[in-house]
Amino acid sequence: MKTQNYDAPEVGLYIKEKINLKDRPVIKGNNRVQEVMSKVEYFQQHIDYKEMFYALYLNNAGKLLSLLKVSEGSDVDTAVSPKQIIQGAILQNAAGIILVHNHPSGNPTPSKDDIKLTAQITKCAKMFDIEFLDHVILTFYGDIYSFYDGY
Repeated sequence: MKTQNYDAPEVGLYIKEKINLKDRPVIKGNNRVQEVMSKVEYFQQHIDYKEMFYALYLNNAGKLLSLLKVSEGSDVDTAVSPKQIIQGAILQNAAGIILVHNHPSGNPTPSKDDIKLTAQITKCAKMFDIEFLDHVILTFYGDIYSFYDGY
């Protein structure tokens, strides 16, 4: 019996810039998240213009493995796929996830959609034994809301 071969694209994850693990920041606390995001040029250039959503992936020691720009939208919202966030974590064997997005309005208070999304991703991460560490909302004024800290 003859077997049939199928051509299919290979799926993989790539890292744009290789950074030695010892040189990567340890993220513990929302101020450290703000510091990391202050170095993401695209995020800083558009923080007051449109909503952008990122996922930070960490190893067991809290070291930043990578960050993923999940989406960018309008001045009032952006579409986020929990599947894409969890997929990134699984492909990197991440131990933890921190979500970060901005509110161009300058008000860091989470919306009902922010709260719902946080609960949904927390549940999804738990299913894959990935620790959901925080969801941080930043503004161009420097204000922060941390779901973990509750402010």
